[in-house]
Formats: sequence, C-alpha cells, structure tokens
Amino acid sequence: MEIVIENPQIMDYDMNDLKQRKTIGISHLENNNFKEAVNVYKKIISDYPEDVESYLLLGDLYIANEDYPSAEKLYQKALTLEPNNEVIQRRVKLSTFEINTHASEEIPTDSVSVSKMLQDITGRPTPVTEAEILSAATLLDSIVHAHNPAEIVAKNLEQIDNLLPALIELNIRQAKNDRRFDLVNMLQALKQNIESLKVEPNLTIDQNNRITNDIQISTKVVLNNVVFLVPDSENKSERILTFQNVLEKNGTNVIFADFEPDFNKSDIDLVVSFNAHVNPAMMEKMASYSAQRIPLVLDLDDDFEYMPINHPDYTNAGLGSLEKSRSYTAAMLFANLITVPGESMAAHIKETGYNVEVVPFGWSKKNEQWQKYSALRTSVNIGLVGIQGNFEDVQKYRRIIIRILREYPQTRLVVCGDPVTYKMFENISENRRVFLPRVPAEEMPYILNQIDVLLVPLNSTPYHLVSTDRLLVQASVKGIPWIASPMPDYIRWQAGGVTAENPDEWHSYLRQFIQDQELRKTLGQAGKKHALLREDVIIGEQWFSLINKVVANSKQ
Repeated sequence: MEIVIENPQIMDYDMNDLKQRKTIGISHLENNNFKEAVNVYKKIISDYPEDVESYLLLGDLYIANEDYPSAEKLYQKALTLEPNNEVIQRRVKLSTFEINTHASEEIPTDSVSVSKMLQDITGRPTPVTEAEILSAATLLDSIVHAHNPAEIVAKNLEQIDNLLPALIELNIRQAKNDRRFDLVNMLQALKQNIESLKVEPNLTIDQNNRITNDIQISTKVVLNNVVFLVPDSENKSERILTFQNVLEKNGTNVIFADFEPDFNKSDIDLVVSFNAHVNPAMMEKMASYSAQRIPLVLDLDDDFEYMPINHPDYTNAGLGSLEKSRSYTAAMLFANLITVPGESMAAHIKETGYNVEVVPFGWSKKNEQWQKYSALRTSVNIGLVGIQGNFEDVQKYRRIIIRILREYPQTRLVVCGDPVTYKMFENISENRRVFLPRVPAEEMPYILNQIDVLLVPLNSTPYHLVSTDRLLVQASVKGIPWIASPMPDYIRWQAGGVTAENPDEWHSYLRQFIQDQELRKTLGQAGKKHALLREDVIIGEQWFSLINKVVANSKQ
C-alpha cells in the first residue's frame, strides 16, 4: 500500500509561491514588459501545469503579439482542464478563427430554409402572399355574412391565427385607399409586432408596444473605478458622454486611458472600450486588461463589417486592412459583453455567437437645441439627410421628388450631407433648394429645424439592412413626420411616420404629407411622444444595468 503524507506547510508554500510569481508577472505587464511577463508565466505553467488562469493569460499575450497557433495550443490545454468554461471557449474560437479557413456550407434549398434565410437577411418574416390575402378576404366575407358569425370564428380559430398578418394587410390596403395614413401607421406597427412574436416567442411587448428583451439584474455591485478606452479623448461622442454621465451619477470614477493614474490595475472594476479596432493603442491596452481578468465591455456604434468602401468613415473605421480586421475580431472575443445601438446590428453579430445587447442611440435635453422650435415659414420643406455617397439611394426616387416640387409650389428641398445628391436636383430653381454640409450629432437639431417632412430612401444593401433608427428618432424628437424605406429597425420604430415599399407608395405618401398639415402635426406629435423613451438618462440607466450584470458575473 502506498502511503501519501500531505504536509500543509508545503502546500501553503506552493500556493504562496504561485501567488508571488503571478504578482511578479502582473507587475511586468503593468510596466509594459511583455517579454518578461511571458517568461514568468511560461515557468509557472511548467511548475503548475493545472493552473488554468496562467494558460489563459499567456494565451492572451500571444494573441496580442499575433502568435495565434501558440495561443490556440494554450487555450486548448486550458479547455481540457475546464471544458465548460465559456471564457476559454471564446478564446479558442478567437485563435481558431485566425488560423483556419472556414469551410463553405451547403446552401439549403428547401422552402422552410429559404424562408428562414430571407428572414435572417432582411430582419423580417416572409412577406404576406397574395394567396394569403385572398384566403383572408374569403374568410372575412364568410364571417361578415354568416347568420352566426361567432360560430364561424370558433370553428376557424387556427386559420384566423395563421391568417392574422394577412387580415391586417387587408385593412392596411383599405386604409391606404382611404388616405388614412395615420391608421396605416398603427396597423403596420401592429402587424410587425405580431410577426415578431411569431418568430421570436421569447421576446415580450412592453407597455409602449415595443419588442424588448427584459434586462434584469439581481445584484447591484459597487463600481469604484471604470476605465474608458476611446479612439480620441479630445472628441468624445454623445454616446460616450451618456455612459460617462450615468457612471458618475452613480458615484463611479471614470478614467480615460490617456489620463490613467498610477494606481494598481486591481483597483479597476471594469473597462469599457469604444470602437476598439480604430486605434491600435486601444487594442494593446484591451489585451493587457483582459490578461489580468478585468471584465471588458465593447461598444460598437456602427456595423463595421458591412460598412461600404464609399462610406466617409471607412478609411478611419472600416475593416479594409488586415490589421483592423484582426483587431476588430480580437476586440469582440476579449469582450465579456458587446453593446450596439440597433436590433438588426445585434442580430448580425449574434450570428457568430457573441454576447450582444442593444443600447439604442439617445438624445439629451442638455442640448437645448432639441427643445427649440423652428421658425415659422410658409413653405413645406422636404428634407434628405444622408452622407457622402448617399446619392445612389436617392436616384430611384429623384423623379418623384421633382414631380412633387413642381406640383406643389409651396415646397422646398433641403439636402444635407451629400453634394452629389444636391446636384441631382440642379434643374430645380435655386431659390427652392438648399444644401447643408454634414454636421456632428450635437448639431443635428439645427439641420432638422430646416425640415418639415423627412425622406429616408435606402437601397436594400447589407449595410442599410442593419441601419439603426437614429435619424428617425432625431426627427421624432423635433416632431418631424418621416417617410422611409422599410429597413428592419425603421419598421420597429414606426412612430411618427410611415415606411414605403415601392415608388408608388413614396409618391402617394409624400403628396398626402404635403397636402395635409393636420396629418403632419398628428404624426409629429406621435413621434415626439415616443422619442421620450430615448432620452439619454433612460438609455444610460439601461446600459448601467447591463454593465452591473457583467461585473457581478465576473465576481462569481
């Protein structure tokens, strides 16, 4: 029989030795001595081959140095020790992504798969077919003319449930024929909510008829120090300031990386990185914090994977270079949570398995321009607000806009952002059109004050299909009715305007908006009321709840 004698003093000595070595390794990291830190952790793994934390930290250091094969070996070893550890699984995924080429999958051709694919691409279920419309009309006619309508309804409950979107579509068409665009708006919102519930039964509708995920946090942790990694500390976005304000309101010290004090990194409760791939220095810091097991939140304010090459921000933030593409992927894998401003954008990123939550764009009463009314005018100003290169989206509707301008002499065109779009209307008298350059977000109220009806035409590109509702929300804050292409997030917002499926609908809606001042006022008020839900104090608290949950989970 083998006799094993356990000496507690020796065991304590081993644990103290491990702790001391890790402290030395962390000290090297804090002083940016990565080579020395690697050597320390290599020796730790040699002497303590079951210490999972050391495998992860060393793997993170290799990732930061772009040595992906070595990182993968370390992560795989850690995974054999803790197979169910989600953090390790994400690290394995990161390293594998960098060194392997994914095999292409066979494209499904059955009707169910094609319908699902269409929904994934567009963010919407398969449209109601004409056959369903006809079935709904027949069923409705039989109910209306029956001697006992209740009996007919009772016998056809399942069919009514299946045809409910088609029944609503019938009413939408009738409302359009009757020029009841306020009713069209409400029916479209109802139809979207019903379709979304059928597709995603785990979602709920709140008291404002918006589809939401309930975000609840059981424990509110104390956040003493939070580090913000920003691309440019001299030019902080409104979104960054919103998050900073809610932290400081709750007693948290916010440190921007450029001004980081000399206290121990163990005093940091959370790191929040904004568009981390834009600045290589941010990525280095993010890797360092991740290696020290500090929870990380990554905020992305645009879908950079889909950003087109002609986008004005592409040179700075697009994924055109291998370095930025790798940094983007690494940042998402390092993050415990990714926050994005739109539902469609979140759905796109979730497809690759990341932990993503939606924190929408908001607006602040601190910017007094949002509360100021535009000057009274006799003209009805039609607005096109876009970015450089936006003319391709407007091209299809150019004739409709010109026709309206000629048909209604009280109209005026306001083009903001894209000079090529403005040039497309050069055959319109100069005193009936004006160009305004692209402005920062905080100056958008001034632009919107020049507009009475906002047009947002977009082609169905991957980038546009994940567009956020930011512009519609901004228009709603100012009480401006809008007409937009049916992008998924636009349909979800709904309030204050209508989405148009084709040129005929664009023309019909625009004529009605120009003619009916009361309709413009009614829609504007509806949008303004709904926009109160996007005030920055509300958005900030939503984000604060999410990061509390991240920190609480990291301490378990």
